Amino acid sequence: MTEFGWRSAACPDGTGGRRRVAAGARPGGRRRVAAAAAVAALSLAASACGGGVGTAEASKQCTSTASGDTAWAGNAENARALAELCKGAAKAGQNQVVVYGAYAELFRPIWQDFTKRYPSIKIVPKVQPPGATVSAVQSEVSSGRQVGDALMLGLESVSVSADKGLLQPFEPATVDDLPNRYRDSKQRFYVPYGDVYGFMYNKDKMSEADIPKSMADLVSGRLRGFVLDDPGLGVISAQSLMPIYKANKLTLDQMRGLKRHGKLVDSTRPYYDRLVTGETAMMPWASYMRHLRKEQAGAPVAFKAVPGLSSLLYGSSAVIKGAPHMEAAKLWASWMLTPEAQRLIASKGLNTPLRPGVETPASWPDYHVLENAMPQIAPEDFNRVLQEFLQWAKPANS
Repeated sequence: MTEFGWRSAACPDGTGGRRRVAAGARPGGRRRVAAAAAVAALSLAASACGGGVGTAEASKQCTSTASGDTAWAGNAENARALAELCKGAAKAGQNQVVVYGAYAELFRPIWQDFTKRYPSIKIVPKVQPPGATVSAVQSEVSSGRQVGDALMLGLESVSVSADKGLLQPFEPATVDDLPNRYRDSKQRFYVPYGDVYGFMYNKDKMSEADIPKSMADLVSGRLRGFVLDDPGLGVISAQSLMPIYKANKLTLDQMRGLKRHGKLVDSTRPYYDRLVTGETAMMPWASYMRHLRKEQAGAPVAFKAVPGLSSLLYGSSAVIKGAPHMEAAKLWASWMLTPEAQRLIASKGLNTPLRPGVETPASWPDYHVLENAMPQIAPEDFNRVLQEFLQWAKPANS
C-alpha cells in the first residue's frame, strides 16, 4: 500500500545501550545475504532501546488506566482486558514494542498518546521497504533471533506474512465492533485503518469538472499525461484496480489505455511535489492523506473520490510469531482498535479509522460509498486476488 523508503528511528526514551546481535548471514546467494542485512539493520537501533519503570510501578500504572472513565476503550470490560495485558507485560518485564513498517513511522505522533496511557511501554518504530521487512521477519522467525514484535504495513505485505506463517493469531478484546470484512478469519491480523486513493489534481491546471467519471472516460484520451505507478508492480494502482477487475468492469483494452495516455512510473512519491508546482496536472490514484498534508501547507491541490474508480486501501496491524515482547505487542494491537486510538488515527495520522462510530471530518471522502460501489475482497484473499489480477493484466503490459 505504501511507498516509504528506509528511515531510521532513534530510541524514543533516549536510552542508548547496545546489545550483541548474532550474525545472520550464511552462504547461499544474495537473497540470504540481503535478508540477513535487513535483519541486522532493523535490529541495531531496536535492540539499543531499553529502560522503563520497575515491575511493581508498571503494574500499578496498568491498574490506573482502567479506572474512572473507560469510554476511551469502548467500555469498562475492554479497559479491564487491556489492563490485564498491561499487567502481563509488566510481570514479564516488557517495556517496549518494536513495530516494523511504514505506518509505524507515519503514526509516530500517536505513540506519544499510547505511552501517556501506558507509561511503562515505549513504541520503537522501524521502517524498511515492505518486501525487505517481510524478508527480515521471515529470517528472524526461522532463526529464533527475534527483535521485531509487530507489523504495520499495507494489506498486501501483511497477507504475505500471514501466508508464510509469520504472524501470531490472537483475538483482541477490543475487536468487538470491528466489522468482519476488516478481520482475517484466522485472527492473524486486523485492518483498523485505511487511506482513500482517488484523483488528486492541481487546481491551476484543471477543475473538478475535468475529473473522469468512469474508467472509459479516464482512458478515452481526453486527458493525457496523468501519472500512476505501473500496475504491473502490484502496488497502488494495481490494488485500486483489483475491485474493478473483480466486478468484471475492467478490460485489457482499458489497461492498455492507461499505458497509452498516462505516464507509468515506478513510484508516484516524487510526483506529489510536482503536482504542487503544476509540472504534473493529475494523478488518478493518489493518497488522500498526502493530499491533506499538501493542502494544509497551502498547495493549490484538490482531491476527488469517484465511486467505481477510487478506493480505500487498507493498512493492517499484526503481532509477529514469537515476538520477544509478546504481551506488550498484544496490548499495542488491542489498543489500536480502541475509540481513543481510532480518533488519533484520524486527527494525527490523517488516515481513515474503521471502527464504527468514530467520526472523521465531513470534508473527507465517505469510504462507505466507495466500498459499496465495488465488491470488497476478504483480507485473507487479498494476496491471492492481487496475483490473479497481475497475471490477467500481463498481456496489457506487452
